[in-house]
Amino acid sequence: MLSGLGPEKQLLKYNLPVIKDLPGVGTSVYDHPQIMMRFRTKPNVTLQYLLSFGVTDVIRATTAAAQYKLNGSGPLSASVCKTMLCNLVQ
Repeated sequence: MLSGLGPEKQLLKYNLPVIKDLPGVGTSVYDHPQIMMRFRTKPNVTLQYLLSFGVTDVIRATTAAAQYKLNGSGPLSASVCKTMLCNLVQ
């Protein structure tokens, strides 16, 4: 709204310059609550190796990335992992 784009009445109410009257701007803004969850897992059943740089960890991460890229399965096929993978690739 500080840009001057939005509902004219609301912009004028706050003495903001009206660049373009766009009545729908700001009407569908929602918060996205997040919850951090931690779990205990059995040894060697985590994705922690994705954040490590040891030779074995790099091989496991590369294998997991290839498996996901080739057929969309494996440890990276969870939705959170898809987001991580997209961010790493870009």
